[in-house]
Amino acid sequence: REEEAKASEDAGVSLLYLLEYFEGDLKRALGRDVGQMTFRDLEDEFWKSPDAPGFLGCKQKQCPRDRKPGCAVVDALEKEFRSEATHFISWSWAYKVVDMLSALRAWRSRTSRVSRGTFLWMCFLCNNQRAILLDNEYKDFSSTFGERLTKIGKVVIVLDTYKDPLYTKRAWTVFELWTASLHAKVATDMTMPQHLENSLRNENVGSIENHLQHIDAENAKAYDPRDEAAIKDKIQKSARGFAGVNTTVKKLLIDSLVGMMSKMLHQSIEH
Repeated sequence: REEEAKASEDAGVSLLYLLEYFEGDLKRALGRDVGQMTFRDLEDEFWKSPDAPGFLGCKQKQCPRDRKPGCAVVDALEKEFRSEATHFISWSWAYKVVDMLSALRAWRSRTSRVSRGTFLWMCFLCNNQRAILLDNEYKDFSSTFGERLTKIGKVVIVLDTYKDPLYTKRAWTVFELWTASLHAKVATDMTMPQHLENSLRNENVGSIENHLQHIDAENAKAYDPRDEAAIKDKIQKSARGFAGVNTTVKKLLIDSLVGMMSKMLHQSIEH
């Protein structure tokens, strides 16, 4: 049972599943197109009340972690679509589903190492939402997320836009990038919705820096105030404090965005 629990906690969702089947499964579960729905909207549909149905039968399936009815979505997937996570996804539940999938498609098209063996750790799909949202089982996720990120060792930053992004205003994403910066062996990559790529080609490093000026860890927000307090406590007690973390995160974002632009240019030359 301990092995099953560990395998569940370490599992990621297949990139292939997300790009080929996820949207269709959502449409069947919702009875309508996803349209402009965000992941927060999906939370309301699938978990916000005791009568909510869950997704892909996860509400009825026993969780391998606590042995109670109701598992993480990743545990409800067919075996071919779940395996030990290869990448940690840094993102926000406020993103639209269509934008998130577009960003993952763009990442796949630019990254030759992405394959059928790519499995993504996404909190929405890999945490047990029954335990968190219905049972209100709170734990310090700032510790568990940090450990998860460093164990996986590869972080994909998903921006909603590169012009004053929501990403930089969320406590979780600022914390995740700061955590990644503390570990030299953690590799970072970046992506964003495909429709932004054309305008990004017209940017230069100076303009990119201007777009990412507003990083303020002290005033960043989290959906759960307990998470926000835990994250800010860790940052405040760190050697660098809020100002140092702001500088570190800004530099990492700029470096990642420039690296993404470089890949885009190489890709356009090759084609």
